[in-house]
Amino acid sequence: MWIVAASIAWTASATEVRTRSAPQLLLGGGAVMGGMLGPRMLTSGFSPSLLAAHDHGLGPIRATVGAVTAPTFGWVAADETAGIALAMFDVGVSVGDERFRAGVFATGGFLAAGLGIRAVVTPFDAPGGHRRGFEARLTWFTPRSGAMGLYYVQTVRGTGQRTREVSRPRRGGFCARFTVGFGAAATASSTERSWEFVGSDEPFQLTGSPALVVACEQGGRTGGWHVGAETAPWAFHRVPTDDGGADRKLHHMGSMTAGAYLGAGAARVGVIGTAGVWTLGGGVRAVLSPFAARDGSRHGLELRALALVPSAPAVEAMALYHLWFDPR
Repeated sequence: MWIVAASIAWTASATEVRTRSAPQLLLGGGAVMGGMLGPRMLTSGFSPSLLAAHDHGLGPIRATVGAVTAPTFGWVAADETAGIALAMFDVGVSVGDERFRAGVFATGGFLAAGLGIRAVVTPFDAPGGHRRGFEARLTWFTPRSGAMGLYYVQTVRGTGQRTREVSRPRRGGFCARFTVGFGAAATASSTERSWEFVGSDEPFQLTGSPALVVACEQGGRTGGWHVGAETAPWAFHRVPTDDGGADRKLHHMGSMTAGAYLGAGAARVGVIGTAGVWTLGGGVRAVLSPFAARDGSRHGLELRALALVPSAPAVEAMALYHLWFDPR
């Protein structure tokens, strides 16, 4: 999903073409949130995190090597299998350009190994040839543990590598609207098949959490598409016994979302699908941003409603303060 989007972004054109991509060092800081599926003895669902990654390659395809630390994210399973993301080393490949790239990676280190996907959006110019933005990562560790990482990052242009630039008219870009939303999320799960609620007359369990969303949109006056990442770590839904073998609580630690919408800058509505740790579902998204600022940005309200699977059944709703601007 992200790789296809990155390929589209590359062919859609920016203002220049590089015959050879300069090596780039990416530095970032943020947080990792996640946990285990199935029986567990101990899990730490949150950790501050630092990353460093080096991208190098030809054209839109780049090889990536890097290191990540999330020193307090660890787990001990019921079978006494332990893991901790104290010192992880990554190898992967990504597709895209300096503003957006996405790809896959393998990671391994002290007491942990896994696979993941990453997306880097750096639409903001900074002095000295640097770019700034965000990176989102989904990592699945063995056995049955997963984490979502959100980072504020800065790229540093490599030295000693010449690139030839060819200017051409702008026909658009990947991120015509960079959006940020923060607010609240709420879930409602049926308790009909939950062991914890045997004998209870409560038909649903309600949970809530602060929520954070970052995303990019691309489109015209009548519609377009949307990709982003979000987290609502204290909101969870229930998976009943016959949908996976355990009466589990699946927290929305982090997910990536893609969708399409109709409308333009002030009002947009569309469908979305989301997947992550530990959330899977689909639904609708509506944005009203009637208020314009002097710098060209707009702000308002974003609403989301999702049906979650597998579930008991369960739904999730988000209400967010929404801000967007054109980063180009």
